[in-house]
Amino acid sequence: MDARILILLESPARDSSWPRFVSRDNAGPAQRNLKRFLEQACLAREQTILWNLYPWLPDLGSPAQAISRSKIIEGVELLKEVLDLLPRLRVVVLAGRVAQRGAPGIEHYRPELRLLAMPHPSPLSVCQHPDVTKEIVSTLTRAAQLASV
Repeated sequence: MDARILILLESPARDSSWPRFVSRDNAGPAQRNLKRFLEQACLAREQTILWNLYPWLPDLGSPAQAISRSKIIEGVELLKEVLDLLPRLRVVVLAGRVAQRGAPGIEHYRPELRLLAMPHPSPLSVCQHPDVTKEIVSTLTRAAQLASV
């Protein structure tokens, strides 16, 4: 895999739409926003890979639950396997508070990686303040710069 930037999101959306994998081409509002922000930062598809810190699909028959500390630990353990498949990786962008909680495990496992935090690209996050969009694009632009060094 040639990706130099990992965009680490939180978890799969709680809906039954398809496809059920993370992609900048998904029809969901967060993915549409992320695709637009990646384009604004001039980050080509080949430069990035997307992953969810907690990648398992939610049980749609149960009430929504917060991502617990134990689930974050479980997600980081699986993420280590993903990181092993990415020898050219230079930067991890932690999108949202849940993804940011995985930072210590990532830093411990791959201390050479640069970690950048940004708000989640969901409409709820983006609509909180007009500067959120600027912050996301700025973070992704910085990731592109760091990955090219």
